[in-house]
Amino acid sequence: MMQENSTHDAKKTEAGKKRTTHWPTFIIVGAAALLLGVFVWTLPRGYSVDLTLIGKGNNVAVLVHDQGMMGSEHLMRVVSNLRSQYEPQTTFIVADISTSSGRAFAVAHGVQSATLLLFGPRGDKLATLYGPHDEAKLRDSFDQLFRR
Repeated sequence: MMQENSTHDAKKTEAGKKRTTHWPTFIIVGAAALLLGVFVWTLPRGYSVDLTLIGKGNNVAVLVHDQGMMGSEHLMRVVSNLRSQYEPQTTFIVADISTSSGRAFAVAHGVQSATLLLFGPRGDKLATLYGPHDEAKLRDSFDQLFRR
């Protein structure tokens, strides 16, 4: 009888160990899902990330963006305020440097975050604007370069 109880206790312990070994996995997966959700939630809304749209017939404004930088966040707000005045003739794209394609774009053009690159309809680079700008200066640049 004593032996039966010890066998029963051993099975319980093994089952308990298996259950507890899954908890770290659940915690890691849950934390990763939460971080992914926060990352997606903080991405700029309504901007394309498709850099292949450059040279496809529309003017294009590409914002090289890093959501962790104040200057980049400020430039994003200024561009967002002007966007509706220039769409649909101008396509607005975000090259997020936390992604491989955004980082590759920034490296290819020799720029860092908080930079706005303006391209013509055939893909010719019209201007590179560094750092935060005020709305009036940015509007003037858009009007001059995009011949509004």
